Amino acid sequence: MKDNKRITQLMLELYHLNAVTKKERKFIKEALSSDNEVRLRYEEIINLDREINNKYLSDKTTVFAVINNNNTEYKKINIKIIIGAGIAAVLCLCITAFLFLNNIFKKDINIEFAENDNADHLLVDNKEQERIDIQGLLSVRGSVDHFNDESDVYIPTNIASISTNMYAGRGLCILYIPPNILTIESGAFADNPLIRITIGEGIDVADDALPGNFSDIYKNNGKASGVYTRFNNSNEWSKR
Repeated sequence: MKDNKRITQLMLELYHLNAVTKKERKFIKEALSSDNEVRLRYEEIINLDREINNKYLSDKTTVFAVINNNNTEYKKINIKIIIGAGIAAVLCLCITAFLFLNNIFKKDINIEFAENDNADHLLVDNKEQERIDIQGLLSVRGSVDHFNDESDVYIPTNIASISTNMYAGRGLCILYIPPNILTIESGAFADNPLIRITIGEGIDVADDALPGNFSDIYKNNGKASGVYTRFNNSNEWSKR
C-alpha cells in the first residue's frame, strides 16, 4: 500500500497518455490490479477524457456543419456572380459590335453620297415622265421618242459655270439648269435633242451654248427665268 500511495495523479495521467517509462508502466499496472483506490482514480481520468472527447467531437461536428453550410452558400453566391459577369460581358461585346458595324455602315453611306455629289452627271434609266427637283439642283426627267439612258443630267452644286462642251452630245432632251449656275460657255450643251429647258434669270449664255436659237430667245426675253421649249428639234425656241 505504501508503494501505491506514491502513485500520484500526474503519474496516472502520464500513464494514460502513454508517456511513462517501462519501469513506471509496470509499477502502475501492478497498482491498478491490486489497489482499488488507484483504480478508481484512473477510471475518473478515463471518464473525464471520454467526456472531453465527446464534447469536443460534438462541437467540432457543429462547427464543421456551419462551415460546410457557409461554404455551400458562398459557392452559390460565387456561381451567381460568375454567371452575371458572363452575361454582362456578352452584352458589352454585342453592343460594341453593333456600334462598330453601324459606324461602318454610316461611313459607306456618306462616301456614296459624296461620290454622287461630285459626279459630273447622273445617268437615268427611267423613261417614265417625272420631274425630280431636289433643292433646285436636279434635272427634269421626261419621256419622248428619242429618250435614251443619258437623257437627263445632274449639274453639280459646287460649280458656277458650265464649261465648253461639258455636256455636248449626251442625248439630253429635257434640261433643268439650277440657280447656282451663272455662266454657260460655248458648246456646253451642243448636239443634244433638247425640247425643253428650265432656266433661272440673268445667266450669261454663249451664242452656241445650246442648240437652235435658244441664246437669242433667252436674251430677247431679258434673260427671264422660266421654261423654254421647241417643237420637233427645230431651231426656233419659245418661252412658255
